[in-house]
Amino acid sequence: MLSRLLAVTGALFLIVGARCAQADSWPPPMTEVVASTSAQYRVTIEPSPVDSSLAYYEEKLGEAKGGEAVRRPRPIALFEQKVDGVWMPRGMIELVNEVAPASAIVSDDGAYLVTFDNWYSVGYGDAVVAVYHREAGLVRSFITDDFLPQGYLETLPRSVSSVRWRKEARFSDDGTAAILTIALPEYADLTVAGTANDDADLPQVHIALASGAASRVTAPSWDAAEARAGTVRKLMQASMDERIAYLTEPLLPPEGMTTGEWHAYLTEAVARLAPDPFELWSATKVLLAPDDPRFDHSVEWLIEGFETEVDYPGAMAVASPHSPAALVAALARAANAVPAGSLAASRIYVSIERPAMQAAGAAIARSGAEFIWLDPASPIAQRPERIPGSPEAEAFEEAYVEQYFGDIEAEAEALEATAEAFADMPED
Repeated sequence: MLSRLLAVTGALFLIVGARCAQADSWPPPMTEVVASTSAQYRVTIEPSPVDSSLAYYEEKLGEAKGGEAVRRPRPIALFEQKVDGVWMPRGMIELVNEVAPASAIVSDDGAYLVTFDNWYSVGYGDAVVAVYHREAGLVRSFITDDFLPQGYLETLPRSVSSVRWRKEARFSDDGTAAILTIALPEYADLTVAGTANDDADLPQVHIALASGAASRVTAPSWDAAEARAGTVRKLMQASMDERIAYLTEPLLPPEGMTTGEWHAYLTEAVARLAPDPFELWSATKVLLAPDDPRFDHSVEWLIEGFETEVDYPGAMAVASPHSPAALVAALARAANAVPAGSLAASRIYVSIERPAMQAAGAAIARSGAEFIWLDPASPIAQRPERIPGSPEAEAFEEAYVEQYFGDIEAEAEALEATAEAFADMPED
């Protein structure tokens, strides 16, 4: 478990900015009722009991640290048939998921249940697909490698915990197979000539319900999908190579005036210079050109940044690629907007040309923040912990994961203590 987390963490260091994963959240598992399309059969899925998503995460945290796996009862599925308006039981089986499946479908004859993925994760782990008979129980359980081409999964759109590998699932017209429509690889605004938008032309996997045999069908669609996956892999590798080069080479400010490039520069500059290597985030503010209609708004954003630092001290990086004089004036306004000395625990990094450096430092002095000059003419070397493949990077990644888990555990303990304190409070 821990080795996988380390691998994921290392990948995030490289990929961030190139192919970011989306955040997601999982509500606690609940009893789910799944009906057949005929509405004559239904299956009630009762999950294995979990106190909360946080409690489950703590369990996984313990396992990752080498603790014993938590033993829990399996989720169950109750098959029912509607007879004269009354639901009658027709069978009950255990499911192979640890907690519960993420979704499911029921055949029109009520004989088969097909479940997909796992609560807390889609596309990963065991039982990504599982076929059950209401009397015989499990027919077959699948992982994605059982039915997707090698390397296909890594090219699909994803979030932090999941991969969106499937577009839809249904039963065949004769009721003998489950038909899974598979998602296409994606990368930024990639478009592929000849790729159909109709789901009927997308790649499919058919699973025979009685035997559990899986086969990829619609060969032309699979050929096109695998070709697209190859294109995505090349784009991902090129982006990875570019990212590694960016992390390895000395850092200089952008040559142009694009705001997004300046935000990226400031973020990377702080990551390279921060006294704490675990400080992987900082606020960034980039002033627009004085003749830009939104210039005053950008100054207000800078002032709001200073005000935020009063309550949440940390690091903030600032630049104005258009006008050093405007930046000095805006810094003075921001410093005057907060109580004198209120930013004593904060660091303000300012990218500004040498002639205006002292004026910029003087402008923020009233706030009490530490002024750190980012000289646009001086390349910023990468710190050893962030050079991909270095021994220092490997050690840092392991330490980062340990600290991350430690922080989560500490927060969980604090929440538990707060809950116990409220529970012990006398009622009015």
